[in-house]
Amino acid sequence: MAEQVSDPKSLTYGNYLSLEELRELIGSKHVNTVRSFLLKNGATSVDVTQTDDHLEVQIPAGSLEKMLDIKMYLWSHKGSGRTIHRTDTMDYEWPEEINKHIDLATGIHDFWEYKADRKLLELQRKQREAEQSANSAPDVLAASGTEQDVQVQFVPYCPDGKLPKIVSKTNWTCAKTTVDFMVIEFYYKNNIFPPQSHVIAVADIDCATGGLFHKGLTCVTPMYGTVPWRRVKITLQTAYSDGGVSAIGEALPFYAPTQYATPDVIRSRYNVAKESPIGVSGNSQSVGEFEKEYINMTDLRTYFRLFGLSQNVSPKIVGVNDPSHPGGESTLDTQLMMGVAHYVPTVYWSVSGPTNKGGYILTWATQVNNATHPPLVSSLSYSDNEYRFYEVFGSWKYIHRMEAELTKMTMRGLTVVISAGDAGSTNVGFLDGDLHSINPNCSRFRPQYPASSVWVTTVSSTFLTPNYLPFCEKPTTVCEKIGEAPVSIGQGRFWTTGGGFSHMFPQPEWQRSAVSGWESWAKMSGDGGLPPAKMWNASLRAYPDISTIGWNYPIIIDGKTVYAGGTSSSAPIFGALCSLLNEERLRQKKPPLGNINKLLYTMAMEAPDAFNDVVVGNNNDGQVQHRGSKYASTCPHGFQCGPGWDPATGLGTPNWGKMLAYINKNVP
Repeated sequence: MAEQVSDPKSLTYGNYLSLEELRELIGSKHVNTVRSFLLKNGATSVDVTQTDDHLEVQIPAGSLEKMLDIKMYLWSHKGSGRTIHRTDTMDYEWPEEINKHIDLATGIHDFWEYKADRKLLELQRKQREAEQSANSAPDVLAASGTEQDVQVQFVPYCPDGKLPKIVSKTNWTCAKTTVDFMVIEFYYKNNIFPPQSHVIAVADIDCATGGLFHKGLTCVTPMYGTVPWRRVKITLQTAYSDGGVSAIGEALPFYAPTQYATPDVIRSRYNVAKESPIGVSGNSQSVGEFEKEYINMTDLRTYFRLFGLSQNVSPKIVGVNDPSHPGGESTLDTQLMMGVAHYVPTVYWSVSGPTNKGGYILTWATQVNNATHPPLVSSLSYSDNEYRFYEVFGSWKYIHRMEAELTKMTMRGLTVVISAGDAGSTNVGFLDGDLHSINPNCSRFRPQYPASSVWVTTVSSTFLTPNYLPFCEKPTTVCEKIGEAPVSIGQGRFWTTGGGFSHMFPQPEWQRSAVSGWESWAKMSGDGGLPPAKMWNASLRAYPDISTIGWNYPIIIDGKTVYAGGTSSSAPIFGALCSLLNEERLRQKKPPLGNINKLLYTMAMEAPDAFNDVVVGNNNDGQVQHRGSKYASTCPHGFQCGPGWDPATGLGTPNWGKMLAYINKNVP
């Protein structure tokens, strides 16, 4: 049924279910049996969802121990100190009276970890590794700016490889000397322009403790002009007051300058019509947030003001929000989605906060499906390796249950947009996974979930560049037109967009032609061909489905302008574009688009000009690692971009105007 209601060529397309109809279809007749048993055996509350297939239970640890014959312990995270009750075994069964009725139970042996918890530990380790290397070279971490200027984020070091003590703005003290000044140099790729060199006074460098290193130090140079759009190798060197100099630190990629991605840039690039301030009744969109990621309304209004948008719209808050602690992820998601689909009613949907103890995507999904009028479009920027779900739960039950919830969303006419991941096809060294695992090497591809689900639309990241064609990457070629390439270390970024093939989900029929076309092209391509067969399975679900710009977005957080990116930015951008398509559908008294995957792949065959093809680059690499890291930054294998669909950028980026024209003509 879910496939039929989301297939534009089906007679039942758009015949979505109401909450009541869904309950009649899938509700369990045993839910009250389980609820009564739990209440009789110590549960203090048992809430049943309106679909009659999910329970949320509050029960004392002692009562649960007696029921399951287990021992519950109070665990403390050694990084943050956050505490949680869990057992240390997966070897238990529910009592016979209810065991056959229970599909999955969470909150007993599964350990969820806030990203901030794990980062405290990992960043402490980074600091130790960097200092143990005893290398005085500055560690160049990232660069940002516009198409014609750049500033660099780095960590300075003393001659003995330790961090300097920032006594004052002009006094950086080492054990036997002080930092006098620094030198930054830009070397243009293929030497097509002469190098540039600048002396930087320490007073002109902004430094802060924390950030990359726990109780550590990160610094940012001033902005320096470069030749517009031209890729440069960035080096930094420290001069000390005793006359010595450090080793030279250099950025891993040839940095590729690019312009800011503002709401107007998105609308122009993707051919988006001007939005009417008079919205259509029934339209809605949301961002799903976890792990204490909150938003601040003053920041949101400032963002609107800076980009010429009405300040009289605000998101609805569902769940916990602490505006005094705005998060980077939640701020990015909300500002970008509302910056593009500004007048579409927006929900900030939070499953964060101390009472949730790390509630995750299944918690969010059951909450959305329990709503009488859920948002028509939801954007999520969270995922982890498929196999980690098995390791945490001891089975595939969590993913299977999440798939059931996503299927229900499809039957209700909801669009779910998911980010593809920010560490390439291998996910090597990625700190921001949600199941407390860091992938150690490049030896295997690690598909992400829920990005690999057929019931979501997965979005990868591009950036604006003149190097958007193979011809433009020739040593003596300087192209003037601006196109798009995948975000990757190889293309001059400091992280790599995700994509690849599931290890568990079959490839849907609507995707087979696109995937086989890419595979045939890659076999004949001289750009790297296909990766080793043992690392992937071309017959399984492939992702991403589409891409949008995912780099250099100005956002406002804590009253300050910062520049953000990631597939976490691409997902809400495409979610907003889907909301604007829904706006036009609803205005014509037609049903919302719901799960749009089959529509997208059909559109790509019948109206390929509805997509901007991305044909340069790959997703081989991970993220740029700090000095001394045990993780790789670059990897030998990944997936190449090519004509049509590919596993790095999907079908390409959207031409919204032509998408709308196709939908108006071909979708009932």
